[in-house]
Amino acid sequence: MARWSRQPSPPLRRPDTSRVCRHRGFTLVELLLVLVIMGVVSAYAVPRMIRRHDVDAMGLHDQALATLRYAHATAIAQRRSVCVNVNGGSLQLSVAAQAGVAVCGLPLAGPQGQAQLTVPHGVAWAQAPAGLVFDALGQPLDAATLAPHEAAVVWQVAGHARSITVEARTGYVHE
Repeated sequence: MARWSRQPSPPLRRPDTSRVCRHRGFTLVELLLVLVIMGVVSAYAVPRMIRRHDVDAMGLHDQALATLRYAHATAIAQRRSVCVNVNGGSLQLSVAAQAGVAVCGLPLAGPQGQAQLTVPHGVAWAQAPAGLVFDALGQPLDAATLAPHEAAVVWQVAGHARSITVEARTGYVHE
C-alpha cells in the first residue's frame, strides 16, 4: 500500500503592498470644512451680489411702465378716459363708464390682470403724480383739474436710475 504523505503547505505570505492601489476618499474633517466655507460664502457674499431692494425697485419700474402703457393704449382703444391713481403703496386703474365723461368709476384690471400694482416693502416712489388721466385721444390730463399737462409727466422709483416719462401732447409712455 502506498502511503499518502502529507506535504507541508507553503507559509502564508502577506500581499505585496507596493503594487496594491489604495483608493482614498475624503475625510469627515475635509467634508465639514467645505460645508463651513460654503455656508460662510452663502451667508455673506451672495446677498451682497444680489440685493433684494435693487431687484424690487427694478421690478416696480418695469411693472409701472407696463401699466402706464396699458392705460394709454386702453384709453385710445376704448375711446374713454382711463385714470391712474397713486394711493400710498399702490397704483390703481379705472375707466370711465362711457365716452365723453372724464370721471372714472369702473375698475380696470392691469396688463397682467391684477386689480392694482402694489409697491413692494422697502421701495417707494421718488417722484410720481397723485393721479393721471388719459383722455380718449391718449393725452395726459391732470387728475385734479382735468387740464392738459404743459410738460412731460415724470415717474421715478426711489433707488432706480431710469425714469418713466409720459409726453404732454401725445401721452406716449417711455423710459
